Amino acid sequence: MNMKKLIISSLFFMHGFLLMAQEKNTLSTFEISLSTFQTNALAFDRNYDFDFQNGVNSSNTFGYSLSGRRTQSIFMENLSWFVGTRVGVHAYSIDLLLSQEFRDLGSELDYTTFSKSNYDLLLIDIFAGLRYNFPIGEKMKIGIEGAAVVNYHFQNDINHNEISLSNGQTTTLLTADMIVNSDNQVIIAPQFGLSYQYSFGNSGLRIAAYTLMASNNILEGSYQIFGDNETLEGKLSKDYSFGGLEIGYFWNL
Repeated sequence: MNMKKLIISSLFFMHGFLLMAQEKNTLSTFEISLSTFQTNALAFDRNYDFDFQNGVNSSNTFGYSLSGRRTQSIFMENLSWFVGTRVGVHAYSIDLLLSQEFRDLGSELDYTTFSKSNYDLLLIDIFAGLRYNFPIGEKMKIGIEGAAVVNYHFQNDINHNEISLSNGQTTTLLTADMIVNSDNQVIIAPQFGLSYQYSFGNSGLRIAAYTLMASNNILEGSYQIFGDNETLEGKLSKDYSFGGLEIGYFWNL
């Protein structure tokens, strides 16, 4: 908790410092944005050889967020600071593939497979950074920006018990037990972006591509896959690195 208080106090201090540094005729805006982002797949630590015929795998998944930010030019019109917050969710995917030899479910299929994605990872971010705009005519700008992101994923226990019906009987294929943010940690990570801005006068549209790089795991767990004569086991994890697209509408203040 002391770490969280220190981070919040630092952000308020930065906000106050930048307000004191701004000039009288500088431009300020408020923006509401929607974004979608692609996160990394689950990472596996398997206790068996994965041959793409038997076992569990994962693919990249998408998330969504809503954000609000305040920008204020500082020292010059084309250089701005910004501060904001966003809330959102993102997913993980589990792809299971079992050969007929490994798991006989009494069907005529050569293998059994399923793919499942869950949007169970609820998050909140606070971010602050700088943006430099390159004007293109009177209404358009291209901007580059960098920010520090303070992230918190809400803790959650996730349990999977995937089953299939075989000859009228229930058969367990996979069990997985995962914890979101097991250490109740706050992550601090850098974010970089490239944006396009079009002004309508007292308001405008901003479209951006951005990436965040964080090595911290926000989900960890273990799983078991049940065959007719053997059980496969392993561990899994997921970090918070992603790349995304954002579209927002801003108003001059």
